[in-house]
Amino acid sequence: MEEDSRDSQAVRSAFIGQAEYCRRLGSPFTACVCETLATVLDTSSTAGRAILGWKGDPSPLADNVPLRTIGALNALVRSQTAPYLAALYPPNPLPDSRELGRAALRALDEHPARVLAFLSTPPQTNEVARSAVLIGGFLTIGAARHCRSTSTRLDRARG
Repeated sequence: MEEDSRDSQAVRSAFIGQAEYCRRLGSPFTACVCETLATVLDTSSTAGRAILGWKGDPSPLADNVPLRTIGALNALVRSQTAPYLAALYPPNPLPDSRELGRAALRALDEHPARVLAFLSTPPQTNEVARSAVLIGGFLTIGAARHCRSTSTRLDRARG
């Protein structure tokens, strides 16, 4: 691995920190991806340079570069753009970190535009815990007899 700049050291630390959050919250696969990327990321690709050269605060509590990167990889998997990476994703068992590292670096190298698009926006985490507080309001709206929403169908919601 080439010598790291201060920026890339902060990015690698962010990936390690995010891995710990993932592990504590019951996401071992994402933790594995974060730990692997912390180790294998390099500047040989456009995406790798963008990730390791991040000029803001890459940490999980700020710009969260790890989740931006994970989001990009997940999008490549879900769109069936990187089948070699998808083969390592759940529901398959946790992959060997070397194999995961090779596949992730290949995806970053082969799809720089998609990765850069994800890096340019904050991650969307869809955390159930954050949205759970909304359910009471949605159920109240849905239960109201005068509410006949055609766009959300809240009037058909069942508890």
